[in-house]
Amino acid sequence: MEAATLQNEKPQWDLESSQTSEAKSASITAFPDCLLDGSNASISEVKLGVPSGMDQGSRVKAIDLNQSHASTASSSGGRRDWAETIVACRDVKLKGEDRFTTKREVINGQRVVFCMVADGHNSSDAAEYCKKHILSFIVEACLGHASAHAIQDACVIAFHKVHEHIRTKSAWPTSGLTLAVVAVNEDERFVVCANVGDVESLIVLGKDRKKRSRYSVLTTNHRFDKNKDEVKRVEAVTETRVRPALNFAGKPQGPPRGWPGGLLFGRALGDADCEDAISPDPSLSVMRLDALSGNATIVIGSDGLWNAVEMTRVACHVHQAQKTRQDATRTAQMLVDKACNGDDAYHNSEWGKAKDDTTCAVMIVGPDYYLST
Repeated sequence: MEAATLQNEKPQWDLESSQTSEAKSASITAFPDCLLDGSNASISEVKLGVPSGMDQGSRVKAIDLNQSHASTASSSGGRRDWAETIVACRDVKLKGEDRFTTKREVINGQRVVFCMVADGHNSSDAAEYCKKHILSFIVEACLGHASAHAIQDACVIAFHKVHEHIRTKSAWPTSGLTLAVVAVNEDERFVVCANVGDVESLIVLGKDRKKRSRYSVLTTNHRFDKNKDEVKRVEAVTETRVRPALNFAGKPQGPPRGWPGGLLFGRALGDADCEDAISPDPSLSVMRLDALSGNATIVIGSDGLWNAVEMTRVACHVHQAQKTRQDATRTAQMLVDKACNGDDAYHNSEWGKAKDDTTCAVMIVGPDYYLST
C-alpha cells in the first residue's frame, strides 16, 4: 500500500469526541497524569488507500510507534523473538447473542493469530454462523499472503461473504451482528483490525524509554450517536433517515437510529430488513510493533463492556494488570467483572448483574515468555 500523506498529531484526551469522526487521526495516547504516571506521546500516522472492493467512505488507518523508540530493541542486541500470542476470553450471558472465536495459522511461513468477537441481534443465528466461518474465510481470502494489505483485503472479502450469505442463503436473513476481528502477525510484528458496528478494540502498550504508558483505539465506533460522519455517510448514499424512535405519543425517544430497521449503527452484517441502511464495509487499522520491547495487551469487547466501562478506564485497568504480570485469563475476567459491577444509566443498575451480553477477549503479544493462561 502506498502512503498518501504523513503527519504528526497530538493525542486526544476527549474520548467521546475522538470517536465521533472516522476522519479523525488514529493516535497512540499516553495516559493522563490524573490516571497514571504518563505524559503525551508523539506518533506518526500514515493514511493509506482503501483496499479493493471497499466503500470509499471507509478509512484505513496505520500507526507506527515513534521511530525514536526503535533504538530500544537494537540497543539490546537485536530483535527478540516474540512468544506465542496468548488469547483468553471471558463472558457473561444475558441474551446469549455474543460469540467469540480464535484461530492460529501459518501463512507463507509466518505465524498469524486471529481473534473475533461478535455481538448478535435479532437472534444469535447470524453470530453463530460468523463464529463458525469468518476466520476460515479470511485465511482463504489471504491467498497465501500474510502482509498487512493481504489481511485487510481478506477481511473485506470475508465480511461481505458472511453478509451476503446471511441475507440471501440463510433461513434467518433478518438476523444480524456487529463484530471486530484482530489479526496479529508474530513474525512481521504488526496488528490488523477490522470492525463494523460497536464491537471495539484497543491496545495497551508497555512503557517506552521515558516510562510513559500508551494505548491506542484500533476500531471505529459506527453508532450514530458517537459518529457524526457515519450519519452523513448513510444519509448521503442511501434513503436511510437517522432519527430517534418515536414513543406512543409520537415524540422522539432514545438514541438516534437508522430507518428502515431501527438499528443504532450504520454498519453490520446481515439485517436484510434494514435494506441498504446497513453496510458490511469494515473500518480497518494497522499498527506496527517493531519497536515493542515488552508486551502489549489487546482488548476486544462487545458493547456490554464499553457501555459500562469507558475506554480510558479499561486501558488503566489493563495497565495495572501489566504491572503485576497478570495473565490473559485473569485480565479478561477482571474486565468482565468491572463491567458487571458498573452502573450505566442506559441499563439496570443492579450490582453484580449483567446489563447486556458482555464478552471480553484479551490477547497478549510480545517477546516475553512468562505468559500462561
